[in-house]
Amino acid sequence: MTRNKRILILPLVFVLASIASFFIQKPFARMVRYFYTAFTHNKIYFTGKYFRLFPGDAFILSFGIFCVVFTALLFRHRFKQGLYRTLMVLGLFFLSVTVICWINSAALLATCTACKEGRRVSGMGQVKYDIIFITGLSIAILPVMTEEVMIWCKKKPRTRGFNERQLI
Repeated sequence: MTRNKRILILPLVFVLASIASFFIQKPFARMVRYFYTAFTHNKIYFTGKYFRLFPGDAFILSFGIFCVVFTALLFRHRFKQGLYRTLMVLGLFFLSVTVICWINSAALLATCTACKEGRRVSGMGQVKYDIIFITGLSIAILPVMTEEVMIWCKKKPRTRGFNERQLI
Protein backbone atom coordinates (compact mmCIF):
# COMPACT_ATOMS: atom_id res chain seq x y z
CA MET A 1 0.00 0.00 0.00
CA THR A 2 1.39 3.37 -0.94
CA ARG A 3 2.00 6.14 1.55
CA ASN A 4 -0.80 8.30 0.13
CA LYS A 5 -3.37 5.52 0.53
CA ARG A 6 -2.24 4.97 4.11
CA ILE A 7 -2.68 8.63 4.93
CA LEU A 8 -6.15 8.65 3.36
CA ILE A 9 -7.23 5.62 5.41
CA LEU A 10 -6.43 7.22 8.80
CA PRO A 11 -9.31 9.78 8.81
CA LEU A 12 -11.68 6.97 7.87
CA VAL A 13 -10.34 4.94 10.80
CA PHE A 14 -10.95 7.90 13.13
CA VAL A 15 -14.55 8.31 11.96
CA LEU A 16 -15.27 4.57 12.26
CA ALA A 17 -13.69 4.42 15.71
CA SER A 18 -15.74 7.43 16.83
CA ILE A 19 -18.92 5.72 15.67
CA ALA A 20 -17.86 2.46 17.31
CA SER A 21 -17.31 4.24 20.61
CA PHE A 22 -21.07 4.81 20.85
CA PHE A 23 -21.56 1.03 20.87
CA ILE A 24 -18.63 0.27 23.17
CA GLN A 25 -19.39 2.69 26.01
CA LYS A 26 -22.35 0.96 27.70
CA PRO A 27 -20.87 -2.57 27.70
CA PHE A 28 -17.61 -1.12 28.99
CA ALA A 29 -19.41 0.62 31.86
CA ARG A 30 -21.26 -2.62 32.64
CA MET A 31 -17.96 -4.52 32.70
CA VAL A 32 -16.38 -1.95 35.04
CA ARG A 33 -19.34 -2.16 37.44
CA TYR A 34 -19.09 -5.95 37.38
CA PHE A 35 -15.39 -5.74 38.27
CA TYR A 36 -16.14 -3.37 41.14
CA THR A 37 -18.70 -5.72 42.64
CA ALA A 38 -16.73 -8.91 41.96
CA PHE A 39 -13.44 -7.68 43.45
CA THR A 40 -15.12 -6.61 46.67
CA HIS A 41 -17.26 -9.76 47.01
CA ASN A 42 -20.49 -7.78 46.46
CA LYS A 43 -19.64 -5.25 49.17
CA ILE A 44 -20.06 -2.45 46.64
CA TYR A 45 -23.37 -2.29 44.88
CA PHE A 46 -24.75 0.27 42.51
CA THR A 47 -28.13 1.95 42.70
CA GLY A 48 -30.04 4.23 40.39
CA LYS A 49 -30.13 4.35 36.64
CA TYR A 50 -27.29 4.83 34.24
CA PHE A 51 -28.18 8.10 32.53
CA ARG A 52 -25.33 8.42 30.06
CA LEU A 53 -27.06 8.06 26.73
CA PHE A 54 -23.98 9.02 24.77
CA PRO A 55 -20.28 8.63 25.53
CA GLY A 56 -18.34 11.66 26.65
CA ASP A 57 -16.08 13.70 24.40
CA ALA A 58 -12.96 12.31 26.05
CA PHE A 59 -14.17 8.74 25.46
CA ILE A 60 -14.83 9.34 21.77
CA LEU A 61 -11.63 11.28 21.10
CA SER A 62 -9.38 8.91 23.02
CA PHE A 63 -10.76 5.85 21.23
CA GLY A 64 -10.49 7.57 17.84
CA ILE A 65 -6.92 8.72 18.42
CA PHE A 66 -5.96 5.32 19.82
CA CYS A 67 -7.29 3.55 16.72
CA VAL A 68 -5.54 5.98 14.36
CA VAL A 69 -2.19 5.65 16.13
CA PHE A 70 -2.48 1.88 16.39
CA THR A 71 -3.43 1.56 12.71
CA ALA A 72 -0.50 3.75 11.71
CA LEU A 73 1.82 1.57 13.79
CA LEU A 74 0.45 -1.59 12.16
CA PHE A 75 1.06 -0.41 8.58
CA ARG A 76 4.70 -1.43 8.63
CA HIS A 77 4.09 -5.01 9.82
CA ARG A 78 2.93 -8.15 8.09
CA PHE A 79 -0.38 -9.77 8.93
CA LYS A 80 1.01 -12.26 11.44
CA GLN A 81 2.98 -9.61 13.31
CA GLY A 82 0.01 -7.24 13.23
CA LEU A 83 -2.29 -9.93 14.61
CA TYR A 84 0.20 -10.64 17.38
CA ARG A 85 0.42 -6.96 18.29
CA THR A 86 -3.36 -6.56 18.17
CA LEU A 87 -3.88 -9.49 20.52
CA MET A 88 -1.17 -8.13 22.81
CA VAL A 89 -2.80 -4.69 22.93
CA LEU A 90 -6.25 -6.18 23.61
CA GLY A 91 -4.86 -8.38 26.36
CA LEU A 92 -3.00 -5.49 27.97
CA PHE A 93 -6.10 -3.30 27.75
CA PHE A 94 -8.31 -5.79 29.59
CA LEU A 95 -5.56 -6.59 32.08
CA SER A 96 -4.96 -2.92 32.86
CA VAL A 97 -8.69 -2.20 33.18
CA THR A 98 -9.00 -5.15 35.55
CA VAL A 99 -6.11 -3.96 37.72
CA ILE A 100 -7.39 -0.37 37.75
CA CYS A 101 -10.86 -1.53 38.80
CA TRP A 102 -9.38 -3.74 41.51
CA ILE A 103 -7.35 -0.87 42.97
CA ASN A 104 -10.19 1.64 42.69
CA SER A 105 -12.76 -0.70 44.23
CA ALA A 106 -10.47 -1.51 47.16
CA ALA A 107 -9.82 2.21 47.70
CA LEU A 108 -13.53 3.01 47.44
CA LEU A 109 -14.35 0.40 50.05
CA ALA A 110 -11.49 1.50 52.31
CA THR A 111 -12.69 5.10 52.35
CA CYS A 112 -16.18 4.10 53.40
CA THR A 113 -16.95 5.58 56.81
CA ALA A 114 -20.69 5.09 56.97
CA CYS A 115 -21.01 1.59 55.59
CA LYS A 116 -23.81 -0.66 56.77
CA GLU A 117 -22.46 -4.14 57.52
CA GLY A 118 -19.36 -3.42 55.42
CA ARG A 119 -21.37 -2.73 52.25
CA ARG A 120 -21.12 0.48 50.30
CA VAL A 121 -23.86 1.94 48.15
CA SER A 122 -22.61 3.82 45.10
CA GLY A 123 -24.40 5.64 42.34
CA MET A 124 -23.96 4.59 38.75
CA GLY A 125 -22.27 7.88 37.88
CA GLN A 126 -19.81 7.83 40.76
CA VAL A 127 -17.29 5.70 38.86
CA LYS A 128 -15.16 7.62 36.34
CA TYR A 129 -15.54 5.34 33.32
CA ASP A 130 -13.78 7.70 30.89
CA ILE A 131 -10.65 7.92 33.02
CA ILE A 132 -10.49 4.14 33.41
CA PHE A 133 -10.94 3.72 29.65
CA ILE A 134 -8.30 6.28 28.68
CA THR A 135 -5.80 4.89 31.19
CA GLY A 136 -6.40 1.37 29.89
CA LEU A 137 -5.85 2.48 26.29
CA SER A 138 -2.67 4.35 27.22
CA ILE A 139 -1.19 1.39 29.05
CA ALA A 140 -2.16 -0.99 26.24
CA ILE A 141 -0.50 0.94 23.43
CA LEU A 142 2.63 1.86 25.36
CA PRO A 143 4.68 -1.32 24.56
CA VAL A 144 3.91 -1.11 20.83
CA MET A 145 4.88 2.56 20.70
CA THR A 146 8.05 1.89 22.69
CA GLU A 147 9.02 -0.88 20.28
CA GLU A 148 8.46 1.39 17.28
CA VAL A 149 10.56 4.17 18.82
CA MET A 150 13.37 1.71 19.50
CA ILE A 151 13.24 0.47 15.88
CA TRP A 152 13.27 4.06 14.65
CA CYS A 153 16.27 4.92 16.82
CA LYS A 154 18.23 1.94 15.51
CA LYS A 155 17.63 2.95 11.89
CA LYS A 156 18.65 6.54 12.44
CA PRO A 157 22.33 7.09 11.56
CA ARG A 158 24.27 8.39 14.51
CA THR A 159 27.09 10.86 14.40
CA ARG A 160 29.38 11.58 17.27
CA GLY A 161 29.78 15.18 18.16
CA PHE A 162 30.34 17.17 14.98
CA ASN A 163 31.45 16.44 11.45
CA GLU A 164 34.99 17.03 10.37
CA ARG A 165 33.67 19.28 7.60
CA GLN A 166 32.30 21.66 10.22
CA LEU A 167 35.84 22.32 11.41
CA ILE A 168 37.03 23.59 8.04
